[in-house]
Amino acid sequence: MTILLVICLSLLIGVGVQRFLKHAPKYGKPFLIRVGLIALALLLVGLALSGRLHWVIGLLAGLLPFLRRLVPLVLPLLRFLLPNLQRAHQKYRSQRQGTSNKKDSGEGSVITTVWLKMSLDHDSGEIQGEIIGGDFKGRNLDQLNIEELSQFYQQCQQQDKEAIRLLDTYIQRSRLTEWEQHSQSKRAAANHSEMTPEEAWEILGLQPGSAREDILIAHKRMMMKVHPDKGGSNYLASKINQAKELLLKEN
Repeated sequence: MTILLVICLSLLIGVGVQRFLKHAPKYGKPFLIRVGLIALALLLVGLALSGRLHWVIGLLAGLLPFLRRLVPLVLPLLRFLLPNLQRAHQKYRSQRQGTSNKKDSGEGSVITTVWLKMSLDHDSGEIQGEIIGGDFKGRNLDQLNIEELSQFYQQCQQQDKEAIRLLDTYIQRSRLTEWEQHSQSKRAAANHSEMTPEEAWEILGLQPGSAREDILIAHKRMMMKVHPDKGGSNYLASKINQAKELLLKEN
């Protein structure tokens, strides 16, 4: 009868602990342990003051012979309770972490230079730039076409060097492909304007003063080797075309 009573009390306590952690997860196991110890201490003090402490000692002494029978019954109960306690604790920690992340969300950073005010959204990583100086004052970076962005970049190199680092970050994240294509076009245009007749003769492998037909034949022969459709280079093909046009104009 005593063993049955202990088992029932243990089950009731286990269910109570589980419900307590489910409905009040913010307290957790440490708080529950402290409450249990305080309650036990108060109970022992009350029993001692009332002169009934010897009843508890007698009960414990009477239970000692039944420990071997009691342990196999209590162990399954512990195996049932401990995973639930751990899951409740983990759920509580996850909720607290989620709440903390929500509090941190929506934050951003703002960096201001002489000509540029740049803001970064920490959640999305999106960068926005407001121009506060120079010829494009009052506009956003996203509103500039690639030529205007290049002009603003060059102005900042002269007037606001601190903004260059911010512009590099913006271009890298938002407009890298467009920027690279624009840079290649500018380099090709610069190379086209800088070629001299001497360089043109050398590119085609001809002596200065060669006939018009020789220029056309040399151009055709070289294009068959370096044409992009045959695995050649766009850059070399453009140089060969540039050399032919320059020499044909002079002849």
